Amino acid sequence: MMTVTAIPDTYDHRNRDRFWQDQWQAAGSFAWRNDASRPKYYVLEMFPYTSGRLHIGHARNYSMGDTLARMQRARGFDVLYPMGWDAFGLPAENAAVKFGTHPGTFTAQATVSMKRAMHDLGLSYSWANELSTCSPDYIRAQQVLFLRLLDKGLILRDTAYVNWDPVEQTVLANEQVIDGKGWRSGAPIVKRRIPQWFFNIRSYAAELHAGLDRLDGWPDAVRNIQRSWIGQSDGVEIDFPLTGRDDRQITVFTTRADTVAGCTFLALAAEHQALDWLIDDPERREAVYRFRDDILKQTAEERTTQDKRGVDTGVTAINPLTGEPVPVLVANYVLADYGVGAIMGVPAHDERDLDFARAYDLDVRPVIRADDGDGDGDAGVHTGEGVIVAPGTPIDGLTTEAGRAAVVDCLAPSGRARHSRQYRLQNWSISRQRYWGNPIPIIHCADCGAVPVPERDLPVLLPQTIITSGEGSPLSRDQDFMTVACPSCGKPARRDPDTMDTFVDSSWYYMRFPSPYATEPVDSAICNRMLPVDVYIGGVEHATLHLIYARFMTKALRDLGLVDFDEPFLRLYNQGMVNDELGRKQSKSLGNVVEPMKVIEEFGADALRVYLLFKTSYNAAINWEDTGPRSARQYLERVQRLVLRHQPLLSACPDVLAPPALAAGGDLRRKAHETIAKVTRDVENFQFNTAIAALMTLTNELYAVSADMTEASEDALKKDGPVSDDARVFAGTLRLLIRLLAPFAPHIAEELWQSAGQDGLLANLPWPEVDPAALVATVIRLPVQVNGRTLTTVEFAPDVSVDDMVATLVARRDVQRRVGGGQIRKVIHVPNRIINLVVA
Repeated sequence: MMTVTAIPDTYDHRNRDRFWQDQWQAAGSFAWRNDASRPKYYVLEMFPYTSGRLHIGHARNYSMGDTLARMQRARGFDVLYPMGWDAFGLPAENAAVKFGTHPGTFTAQATVSMKRAMHDLGLSYSWANELSTCSPDYIRAQQVLFLRLLDKGLILRDTAYVNWDPVEQTVLANEQVIDGKGWRSGAPIVKRRIPQWFFNIRSYAAELHAGLDRLDGWPDAVRNIQRSWIGQSDGVEIDFPLTGRDDRQITVFTTRADTVAGCTFLALAAEHQALDWLIDDPERREAVYRFRDDILKQTAEERTTQDKRGVDTGVTAINPLTGEPVPVLVANYVLADYGVGAIMGVPAHDERDLDFARAYDLDVRPVIRADDGDGDGDAGVHTGEGVIVAPGTPIDGLTTEAGRAAVVDCLAPSGRARHSRQYRLQNWSISRQRYWGNPIPIIHCADCGAVPVPERDLPVLLPQTIITSGEGSPLSRDQDFMTVACPSCGKPARRDPDTMDTFVDSSWYYMRFPSPYATEPVDSAICNRMLPVDVYIGGVEHATLHLIYARFMTKALRDLGLVDFDEPFLRLYNQGMVNDELGRKQSKSLGNVVEPMKVIEEFGADALRVYLLFKTSYNAAINWEDTGPRSARQYLERVQRLVLRHQPLLSACPDVLAPPALAAGGDLRRKAHETIAKVTRDVENFQFNTAIAALMTLTNELYAVSADMTEASEDALKKDGPVSDDARVFAGTLRLLIRLLAPFAPHIAEELWQSAGQDGLLANLPWPEVDPAALVATVIRLPVQVNGRTLTTVEFAPDVSVDDMVATLVARRDVQRRVGGGQIRKVIHVPNRIINLVVA
């Protein structure tokens, strides 16, 4: 008599989840092997800010990555699946201000809390590759990168107008301004002109734009957002010399060079650098500066949607095509981040220019006649194509298309025009006037200027005695930190008081994960083997922030010779939001926040994971249902009951790990191997919901024949002897169900695997292989209808003819009773779907 270890009716997740987590850790099940003999696979989720506890959106995101990593690891890939902490920046600093503690203390506490929650979810991270952006190792590596990019000319120092967040008391990059407001504070952004460090991302604008066409593993929505943000425009730059100043000129960019003869004014953006030297008259200069200061307090949306406003500089320029003078004004609707920050005003052919011209009584000169003759005069605006009407100019009588080329031909010899491709993308301002960030490794000397800190003196670390109040730049007020000797001349100097934008930290961290403690910023050999990241998971809200910056940094490190790839992420998946039950975004103010740890405490990590993965497709929003984890738990316990019921049978054939290649049980065996194929394919393609649905279908198939197997289980318990082939197929399929369930519900799968008579950890076992021979159907099951009403289901051989099907059916008593005395007039057969006997 064999002995059988009984399993409880209900899975004790409060004790057993932690037990299995400890078993995985002790066995080193998830450590990255760095085994070059196996194909590499790099799975990564966007690492979290350490500003609080793990939320339900994290749980959904990480369950996706973990399920994929577990499966690919089992399939023999060298899987790198790391986790780290985006520890610097305003979120952590603001939280520290709120709780009256040091940002480093708050960050460390938040990290411990979030890491514990990740363990409780059963996430299979390689913790040996853990990194934190506030660690001395990471700070030094990033400062080394800063200095090398500076030496390469990819970091610039400039006094420029930048976005100032009056609440956060710091500069924001253009990408961090959403609808004219700070991306964190929501405060209206104003413009300030201060010295800043910039990443020269504009020098990569063309490559960033062109590279989008090759990112076929990215969602079209993200690629389109980036195309729009980079903003490629083809046109012409035209130089307008200033009257009386042959050595000075205003350059404009236009996509409609054919309208240059209709230019009646130039308009500059309030930020245009020409305003520093353009105006000689003190009174007029003062009026222009007052207007500029007023405009710079407004958001870009306000500037472009409000009534057109401007001020005359008193300066005129010369139209290089007509030789006529045109006034130079400053206008609120001209923005510095389009073209070159200056436009030629053509009121007859641009609606905004016409509104401005009417407001300031400027000339309106039509120079394009529509092909149908309409559109002339100043009563309206003709913005389309047509024929140029510009007597006395070389382009008179040309079509607009021909005229655009002719303008360049006419003005190029004198150097007044040239074809130009402009980008909306602006250089990335990285200086932040806050404490909790990576210090900029520059020393400012009165004699030597901006001097890089020598690499031997890195890292420059933050002083730990500061408790930030959230107002202004605390580093600039810390004289012990600021006062330093110049590395070049040795005289007293001062450190740069700013820290780097937190998005610098996250722009390259994925390249640091394979070698988080390397002396160099990245270990080139390992990095080049493991990258690009195969699968990257994170929110679409980072399309114009992190994802553009990461693409830029990858190309910059390539040009430094540190890596040999061009793009950071091969496949990108944007997970959907988890809203409340009414479809509202979760927030503390609404009191509708779902705490994942409370759900885990009540139902277990596996139930939460299965619910989040099964509810809908990965990129669709979830409206939370309190009953969801309960339903997922009920399914898992249904599988457990199946194992419990047939534990004697499983123990009687411990060597059967998957449906064996037997003639018996062919239909169940085929279904089992179809499920292997589907689950594997669906998980690779992020179709977790349909993969779980396939497991539920297989569960139903097992329950359908479960009663027939009960006797076999009882017999196996009573005597030691061979079991039937059908029973062996059943046992193998049941074990297969447990194996396929493991990436989704890893804790209970380990428990059931052990209860099914198996030794060792499921997490360490290979993934089942599909047997192509098993996919060949030995029988087909067809619903049988008579006059459209389903009567029964009958099994046929796969190659049976329709005539033989009918002969089999008419010999059956149930069919004879339904047909009665009628005659079969027609047979409707849909292969592998249905057969319908039409009787009259």
